[in-house]
Amino acid sequence: MPVFRRNLKPVKENRAFTLTELAIVLGVVGIIVAGIWTAAGSVSQSRKAELAMEELTFIISGYQDIYKARGIDTTDWGDVTCTGLSNGYFSQPMIPSGASCACQADGTTPSSCTYPINPWGGGVNVFSLKGNSPQIVDVRFGGLSTTDCVRFASLIFANADIIRQNINDNTPHTLPPLGGDAALTSVQITSMCAGSTNNYIDAGARAR
Repeated sequence: MPVFRRNLKPVKENRAFTLTELAIVLGVVGIIVAGIWTAAGSVSQSRKAELAMEELTFIISGYQDIYKARGIDTTDWGDVTCTGLSNGYFSQPMIPSGASCACQADGTTPSSCTYPINPWGGGVNVFSLKGNSPQIVDVRFGGLSTTDCVRFASLIFANADIIRQNINDNTPHTLPPLGGDAALTSVQITSMCAGSTNNYIDAGARAR
Protein backbone atom coordinates (compact mmCIF):
# COMPACT_ATOMS: atom_id res chain seq x y z
CA MET A 1 0.00 0.00 0.00
CA PRO A 2 1.43 3.41 -0.96
CA VAL A 3 2.27 5.75 1.84
CA PHE A 4 1.36 9.41 1.43
CA ARG A 5 3.39 11.95 3.31
CA ARG A 6 2.22 15.48 4.10
CA ASN A 7 4.66 18.29 4.00
CA LEU A 8 4.13 20.12 7.24
CA LYS A 9 4.97 23.82 7.03
CA PRO A 10 6.42 25.43 10.09
CA VAL A 11 3.89 27.56 11.95
CA LYS A 12 4.96 31.18 12.34
CA GLU A 13 4.95 32.43 15.88
CA ASN A 14 2.79 35.56 16.51
CA ARG A 15 5.05 38.30 17.85
CA ALA A 16 3.85 41.38 19.74
CA PHE A 17 5.14 44.90 19.12
CA THR A 18 8.19 45.84 21.06
CA LEU A 19 8.04 49.00 23.17
CA THR A 20 10.25 50.78 20.65
CA GLU A 21 8.00 49.89 17.71
CA LEU A 22 4.92 50.91 19.66
CA ALA A 23 6.49 54.26 20.55
CA ILE A 24 7.30 54.91 16.87
CA VAL A 25 3.72 54.09 15.78
CA LEU A 26 2.22 56.33 18.48
CA GLY A 27 4.60 59.13 17.52
CA VAL A 28 3.58 58.98 13.86
CA VAL A 29 -0.13 58.94 14.79
CA GLY A 30 0.45 61.93 17.08
CA ILE A 31 2.09 63.92 14.29
CA ILE A 32 -0.81 63.17 11.91
CA VAL A 33 -3.45 64.13 14.50
CA ALA A 34 -1.58 67.36 15.36
CA GLY A 35 -1.43 68.28 11.68
CA ILE A 36 -5.15 67.69 11.21
CA TRP A 37 -5.95 69.67 14.37
CA THR A 38 -3.78 72.62 13.26
CA ALA A 39 -5.33 72.65 9.79
CA ALA A 40 -8.85 72.55 11.27
CA GLY A 41 -8.00 75.44 13.60
CA SER A 42 -6.62 77.49 10.72
CA VAL A 43 -9.79 76.93 8.69
CA SER A 44 -11.88 77.95 11.69
CA GLN A 45 -9.95 81.20 12.17
CA SER A 46 -10.15 81.99 8.45
CA ARG A 47 -13.90 81.39 8.60
CA LYS A 48 -14.19 83.92 11.44
CA ALA A 49 -12.60 86.56 9.21
CA GLU A 50 -15.04 85.68 6.43
CA LEU A 51 -17.98 85.93 8.86
CA ALA A 52 -16.72 89.31 10.07
CA MET A 53 -16.58 90.50 6.46
CA GLU A 54 -20.15 89.34 5.88
CA GLU A 55 -21.27 91.13 9.05
CA LEU A 56 -19.39 94.28 8.06
CA THR A 57 -21.15 94.35 4.68
CA PHE A 58 -24.54 93.79 6.36
CA ILE A 59 -23.95 96.60 8.88
CA ILE A 60 -22.77 99.12 6.28
CA SER A 61 -25.73 98.35 4.02
CA GLY A 62 -28.15 99.03 6.88
CA TYR A 63 -26.59 102.34 7.84
CA GLN A 64 -26.53 103.47 4.22
CA ASP A 65 -30.30 102.92 4.18
CA ILE A 66 -30.63 105.24 7.20
CA TYR A 67 -28.46 107.94 5.65
CA LYS A 68 -30.37 107.79 2.37
CA ALA A 69 -33.70 108.07 4.16
CA ARG A 70 -32.99 110.81 6.68
CA GLY A 71 -29.28 111.05 7.51
CA ILE A 72 -28.01 110.66 11.08
CA ASP A 73 -28.06 113.81 13.17
CA THR A 74 -24.93 113.46 15.26
CA THR A 75 -21.58 115.15 15.76
CA ASP A 76 -18.46 114.08 13.91
CA TRP A 77 -17.18 110.75 15.25
CA GLY A 78 -20.52 110.29 17.02
CA ASP A 79 -21.11 106.71 18.20
CA VAL A 80 -24.32 105.61 16.45
CA THR A 81 -24.17 101.88 17.29
CA CYS A 82 -27.49 102.20 19.12
CA THR A 83 -29.21 103.44 15.95
CA GLY A 84 -28.24 100.24 14.17
CA LEU A 85 -29.39 98.08 17.06
CA SER A 86 -32.77 99.82 17.08
CA ASN A 87 -33.18 99.29 13.33
CA GLY A 88 -32.00 95.67 13.13
CA TYR A 89 -28.77 96.37 11.30
CA PHE A 90 -26.73 93.76 13.18
CA SER A 91 -27.10 90.04 12.50
CA GLN A 92 -28.67 88.06 15.33
CA PRO A 93 -25.46 86.18 16.34
CA MET A 94 -23.81 89.54 17.05
CA ILE A 95 -26.38 90.65 19.63
CA PRO A 96 -25.73 89.44 23.21
CA SER A 97 -28.61 87.68 24.94
CA GLY A 98 -30.93 90.18 26.64
CA ALA A 99 -29.16 93.19 25.12
CA SER A 100 -31.08 96.44 25.13
CA CYS A 101 -30.18 99.98 24.24
CA ALA A 102 -32.21 103.20 24.39
CA CYS A 103 -30.66 105.71 22.01
CA GLN A 104 -30.09 109.31 23.03
CA ALA A 105 -32.12 112.09 21.43
CA ASP A 106 -29.55 112.68 18.66
CA GLY A 107 -29.29 108.95 17.85
CA THR A 108 -25.98 108.46 19.61
CA THR A 109 -25.18 105.59 21.95
CA PRO A 110 -25.31 105.94 25.76
CA SER A 111 -22.57 104.37 27.86
CA SER A 112 -25.09 101.89 29.25
CA CYS A 113 -25.62 100.28 25.85
CA THR A 114 -24.71 96.61 25.41
CA TYR A 115 -22.56 96.49 22.29
CA PRO A 116 -22.73 93.84 19.56
CA ILE A 117 -20.07 91.11 19.58
CA ASN A 118 -17.85 90.20 16.62
CA PRO A 119 -16.74 86.63 15.73
CA TRP A 120 -13.61 86.97 17.90
CA GLY A 121 -15.57 88.02 20.99
CA GLY A 122 -14.66 91.71 20.85
CA GLY A 123 -17.07 94.63 20.58
CA VAL A 124 -18.43 96.36 17.49
CA ASN A 125 -18.93 100.14 17.35
CA VAL A 126 -20.29 102.26 14.52
CA PHE A 127 -19.37 105.93 14.10
CA SER A 128 -20.75 108.69 11.93
CA LEU A 129 -17.97 110.75 10.38
CA LYS A 130 -19.76 113.90 9.23
CA GLY A 131 -16.64 115.98 8.75
CA ASN A 132 -15.30 113.84 5.90
CA SER A 133 -15.90 114.17 2.22
CA PRO A 134 -17.51 111.89 1.24
CA GLN A 135 -19.39 111.38 4.49
CA ILE A 136 -18.39 108.06 6.04
CA VAL A 137 -19.98 105.41 8.22
CA ASP A 138 -17.16 103.76 10.15
CA VAL A 139 -17.39 100.28 11.74
CA ARG A 140 -14.89 99.20 14.41
CA PHE A 141 -14.14 95.56 15.24
CA GLY A 142 -12.15 95.17 18.47
CA GLY A 143 -10.37 92.41 20.36
CA LEU A 144 -8.48 90.82 17.46
CA SER A 145 -5.21 88.95 17.80
CA THR A 146 -2.39 90.00 15.48
CA THR A 147 -3.05 87.00 13.22
CA ASP A 148 -6.80 87.65 13.07
CA CYS A 149 -6.16 91.34 12.45
CA VAL A 150 -4.00 90.50 9.42
CA ARG A 151 -6.60 88.10 8.01
CA PHE A 152 -9.44 90.58 8.40
CA ALA A 153 -7.44 93.58 7.17
CA SER A 154 -6.46 91.69 4.02
CA LEU A 155 -10.12 90.94 3.24
CA ILE A 156 -11.06 94.58 3.83
CA PHE A 157 -8.36 95.81 1.46
CA ALA A 158 -9.79 93.53 -1.23
CA ASN A 159 -13.33 94.92 -0.85
CA ALA A 160 -14.09 97.72 -3.30
CA ASP A 161 -16.91 99.15 -1.13
CA ILE A 162 -14.52 100.02 1.71
CA ILE A 163 -12.84 103.36 1.11
CA ARG A 164 -10.97 103.84 4.36
CA GLN A 165 -9.34 101.72 7.03
CA ASN A 166 -7.63 102.31 10.38
CA ILE A 167 -5.59 99.71 12.24
CA ASN A 168 -4.88 100.49 15.91
CA ASP A 169 -3.31 103.89 15.44
CA ASN A 170 -6.24 106.09 14.32
CA THR A 171 -4.28 106.88 11.17
CA PRO A 172 -6.66 106.62 8.19
CA HIS A 173 -5.53 104.61 5.21
CA THR A 174 -7.60 105.46 2.17
CA LEU A 175 -8.30 102.51 -0.11
CA PRO A 176 -8.60 101.98 -3.88
CA PRO A 177 -11.89 103.82 -4.64
CA LEU A 178 -10.23 107.01 -3.36
CA GLY A 179 -6.85 106.20 -4.90
CA GLY A 180 -5.09 105.64 -1.57
CA ASP A 181 -3.03 102.84 -0.04
CA ALA A 182 -3.86 100.19 -2.61
CA ALA A 183 -0.22 99.11 -2.60
CA LEU A 184 0.05 98.34 1.12
CA THR A 185 1.97 95.08 1.42
CA SER A 186 1.22 92.14 3.70
CA VAL A 187 4.35 93.10 5.67
CA GLN A 188 2.99 96.62 6.28
CA ILE A 189 -0.41 95.24 7.31
CA THR A 190 1.26 92.81 9.72
CA SER A 191 3.33 95.62 11.20
CA MET A 192 0.21 97.73 11.83
CA CYS A 193 -1.68 94.78 13.30
CA ALA A 194 1.18 94.04 15.70
CA GLY A 195 1.00 97.53 17.20
CA SER A 196 -1.37 96.67 20.05
CA THR A 197 -2.28 93.81 22.37
CA ASN A 198 -5.97 94.57 21.79
CA ASN A 199 -6.06 95.08 18.05
CA TYR A 200 -8.93 96.86 16.41
CA ILE A 201 -9.82 97.60 12.80
CA ASP A 202 -11.99 100.45 11.54
CA ALA A 203 -13.57 100.01 8.12
CA GLY A 204 -15.22 103.03 6.54
CA ALA A 205 -17.65 103.18 3.62
CA ARG A 206 -19.59 105.93 1.92
CA ALA A 207 -22.58 106.81 4.08
CA ARG A 208 -24.88 107.34 1.13
